[in-house]
Amino acid sequence: HADHAGGAAATNPTWIGNISGSANAGGSHGGLGYAPGGKPQDVYGDFRFPVLPGRGGSTAGCNYSVGGWNPKDVIQCKTEAGRGGGVVSIEASLNVNLHGRVSANGHGANTATDGWRSVVKYPNVYSGGAGGSVRISAPTITGTGKVSALGGVGRQQSGVKPGGGGGRVAFLNYANMSEGFAPVSLLNHVSAAGGYSPAYGKFPAMYSGAGTIYLQRQGQKW
Repeated sequence: HADHAGGAAATNPTWIGNISGSANAGGSHGGLGYAPGGKPQDVYGDFRFPVLPGRGGSTAGCNYSVGGWNPKDVIQCKTEAGRGGGVVSIEASLNVNLHGRVSANGHGANTATDGWRSVVKYPNVYSGGAGGSVRISAPTITGTGKVSALGGVGRQQSGVKPGGGGGRVAFLNYANMSEGFAPVSLLNHVSAAGGYSPAYGKFPAMYSGAGTIYLQRQGQKW
């Protein structure tokens, strides 16, 4: 599934990251993107059955969703906001043995210092996109891998450029989850954390809103 483009995406002006938030906001999905001094984008989607990509971030001074698309604005917008994470769906009739990495992370401005929260480096990106969706359905889910739908990190340059909110992760229709995905160790292997926003002026450093992680056993009702 294609990601959602961020605000000020001159190559694709149809998909504007800032839909209902302020002009300088990280993308929202399962968690709220940080919007310093403004209104964050709304959260959306179903935590029980995530199927939607994360929303892209928006760029200060490029709030196209309010006044409509103006081609002249592209000249003023030298950078793009981060794209939202995509959608990953795994459905198995037997077992899922995961020892690699499954991710639907939002794109961010740079890599975070914490390797667990690291995302791809995009030096010209300002605000981060929201995490996307990961859905895994199988009778047995095991392994020592990582699953993530992280919000993209922000950037400090001429003001704070905020991080994106976390996405949504769901493990469905399972009878057994073990090894790294056992309840005691699950949060060491699964994350929907919000993206980091660096401190600037009166705005403190902070993480955007966390997304959702949902578990549904076989026979369990919503």
